[in-house]
Amino acid sequence: MFEFKVDEEKCVGCKKCRKVCPKGFKIWDYEEKSSGVKAVVKEPSFCLFCGMCITVCPVKAITIKIK
Repeated sequence: MFEFKVDEEKCVGCKKCRKVCPKGFKIWDYEEKSSGVKAVVKEPSFCLFCGMCITVCPVKAITIKIK
């Protein structure tokens, strides 16, 4: 089992994670927070665990951990 985490303090809302993800619109969404737009993992079960979102994130806000 894997766990996604987006560090809201680091996330700049660039939306690169969804753009590069093969299942982007099924997995990623964005929410308006007090500190700006932030990436949110809405459905991690569609993830292929390719790691592209981690690679493309300019601020390294995304982590995937093995539970």
